[in-house]
Amino acid sequence: MKHAFYLAVLLVLVIAGCGEDKPKPVTTTVTTPVGRQVPLSQYSRVTISVKGLEIQAYVADEQAERAEGLMFVKEGELAKNEGMVFVFPTSEQMSFWMESTLIPLDIAYLDESGKILNIRQMQPLDRSPQPSAGPARYAVEMNQGWFKKNGIKAGDKFDVSAALE
Repeated sequence: MKHAFYLAVLLVLVIAGCGEDKPKPVTTTVTTPVGRQVPLSQYSRVTISVKGLEIQAYVADEQAERAEGLMFVKEGELAKNEGMVFVFPTSEQMSFWMESTLIPLDIAYLDESGKILNIRQMQPLDRSPQPSAGPARYAVEMNQGWFKKNGIKAGDKFDVSAALE
């Protein structure tokens, strides 16, 4: 009798479950950019300098260029004394991060006169904000270790006048 009862309950459960659709897995589509929106070849290039060292710099002086920066640049595509200078219309507190940036970089934040406020190391694909030490008008990104290797530190002054022309 006990077995008949359990068999009946099992049969009811099986029949009740036959008409139900199984829950569908939840999927989320994430669209991420797969390459540069503004090719580096479209950026103007200038020579900027600090402590007698010349840097060939891509100029990011438009909003779209500043937003993309060196995203998607691969290891070896940025030469030894090559970088990017970001030019902003006014001085302000800044913060950069490395979303979609594939190479380790250092960033120097500069005030209106070109004096380095601070230098921060940034890791590839890291969304951690790397803030300026005060209101900055320019930022210069270089391969990681470039500033230290060349003895460049806070207080040194860049000549970025060519980027303003």
